[in-house]
Amino acid sequence: MREGNQVIIGNSAAGLSAISAISNISSSCPISVVSAENYRAFEALDVPLTKINLFFGSNNSGKSAILSALSLLSQTLDSADREVALLLNGKFEDLGTYEDIVYGNDT
Repeated sequence: MREGNQVIIGNSAAGLSAISAISNISSSCPISVVSAENYRAFEALDVPLTKINLFFGSNNSGKSAILSALSLLSQTLDSADREVALLLNGKFEDLGTYEDIVYGNDT
């Protein structure tokens, strides 16, 4: 679903509330913010982005989860099936089941 300049994909019924990437959808501007709730290692995630981004942290701290959220958005938006809220297993990511991506596996 698109709300203004924000793309929001998610299921608020249980677990994952939303994953969003804020950008000027109508232009080629880069994504400026990645936000998610109850996604993988993050109960809440709000990461501002610039042209060059470096992610530092200990092992298993969620660095890859930030990039994974963008891949998840991309493969869901590219999906021919508009009824799928999140395409967990697609051309960019194989994330397993819904329970696997929800923070604390709490569904």
